[in-house]
This record gives sequence, structure tokens and C-alpha cells, in this order.
Amino acid sequence: MDWSQRINRSLLELSDAHSASRIRTDEYRRRRRELLGEAALAARRHASEQDGRFQMSVRRDRAVRAGARHASASKAKAVLAVMLCVLLAAVAGGAMFLWLRLA
Repeated sequence: MDWSQRINRSLLELSDAHSASRIRTDEYRRRRRELLGEAALAARRHASEQDGRFQMSVRRDRAVRAGARHASASKAKAVLAVMLCVLLAAVAGGAMFLWLRLA
């Protein structure tokens, strides 16, 4: 079994071993950091053996892309919420202006 298969298997075991409620624990985060650190070291070692070609596993690349998608989705939701608040404030301000003007 090569280094990438071993790291992938360890990541799978880690994700299977923890329920959704335990993923947020410090123990899970520490173990995940250790595994990803091992993966990076093993990839660098492998790259030095393979004439400098750095090849990360497909699973790690997918995880990075998924994290980026999640971050951009969260940012978009926050921007939409702020825009909605500004719109509601403008409508309320306009209504108050008309009410004071007509009174």
C-alpha cells in the first residue's frame, strides 16, 4: 500500500469513526491535522523521489475545493442578508417620510 492510499484510508476511518456531533470536537480536529500533516510530508517526500513532481491526492484536492465552495456560499448568503436589511431600512424610511409628509 503506497502513502496516498494509506492517508486516504486513515481519513476515511477518521470520518467514519466520528458522528456529526463529534466532528466539532478538539480531538477530531487534532487527529485530522495530524493526518493532513502526514499527507503533506509524505507527498513532499514522494515528490522529491519523483523529480520534484508534487502530486497531492485527489481526495485532498476535492476537500480543498469543497471548502472553498462552502466559504463562497456563506459569503454570498451574508451579502444577501445585508442587502435585504438595507432594502427593508429604505422601505421603512420611505414609509416614515410619507407618513410625516402627509400628516
